Amino acid sequence: MVVGKSRQNSGKLFIISAPTGAGKTTLTNLIISRNPQVKRAITYTTRKPRPGEQDTIDYHFVTEATFLKLMNKNFFLETTKYDESWYGSPCDILEDVSNGAFYIIITDWPGAQTISGELSSRHPHISFKAIWITVPSRDLLVERLKYRYTHDISALERRLKLFDDEIDRENREAFFKHHIINDELEATYQKLCSVLELATTSD
Repeated sequence: MVVGKSRQNSGKLFIISAPTGAGKTTLTNLIISRNPQVKRAITYTTRKPRPGEQDTIDYHFVTEATFLKLMNKNFFLETTKYDESWYGSPCDILEDVSNGAFYIIITDWPGAQTISGELSSRHPHISFKAIWITVPSRDLLVERLKYRYTHDISALERRLKLFDDEIDRENREAFFKHHIINDELEATYQKLCSVLELATTSD
């Protein structure tokens, strides 16, 4: 991995946020596969695993009781409830970043705002970037989500409502400095690498 403009032995935290179905997890996995020094912060969640997802690899899948216990112990850097499920980013990665590690946190719009505020106010020594990823059109998103929620129309409708709310919020508040439209995977990967100052080799 090549990281430009970063101080030697200085890590960085990349906050990648996007509406549901915009491809943030796919892009993150591609970054990690091609830049092995970049790690993904494994989020804790109370939702059920989707087909193919593995515990401790894709998420830490826990019960709501366990999640709330961890929350009360200040285990998380941020928490959010999204589509009826809890999500939380572990705060122990900050020590790793301080020691030179590179991490990606995947979160929603409120989570990105919370993490950014926490870092700016309480951990100013940690370098970070927040990136917003979206899709070219709502129609494309509908097509993507139809495959994910084929047998759960109510979940599809909830996710589309969340998408609309997050898009409207970012349009109003313009929180993210970096915006990337995920129209074609490889081209989007190249643009994301440019923002993150990563090498764009596919080796």
